[in-house]
Amino acid sequence: MSDTLLEAPRKRPLLISIMAFILAVEGVVWFILGTLAFFAVITNGSFNVYGASATADSLDIISVTGLVSGVLYLFFAWALWTLKRWAFWATLLIELLNIIAGVLLLTRPKALYSAGAGQIALSLIIAFFVLACFLISSKVREAFAV
Repeated sequence: MSDTLLEAPRKRPLLISIMAFILAVEGVVWFILGTLAFFAVITNGSFNVYGASATADSLDIISVTGLVSGVLYLFFAWALWTLKRWAFWATLLIELLNIIAGVLLLTRPKALYSAGAGQIALSLIIAFFVLACFLISSKVREAFAV
């Protein structure tokens, strides 16, 4: 059994720092949006978040999704920052799910909330960037020992 205190610390590449920062920012944004939607739910819509077309059911879904997503993004940003090996695979899964969700949002005839195509496109660009960095960069794979 090796002693982890005697092992040399792994160096975090700049790309991982950037990706952890991007995930942390996404997490904060999702958490804020989820909190605002939650306030809209508990005030029965008197606190308007997503426009007049947002129903109470859609705000329930958005508030729970936003809060859970925000916490998960922040957790995975921390895991990337500390170079947890499982964070590599978890981040790949998250970004693949983001791509699927973005494509579904772009092709859905009636949106759950009034997200613009620009917001969805930005989310897809970020997801593809993170995915490409993880799969293409040898420094990233080396840092996670994958």
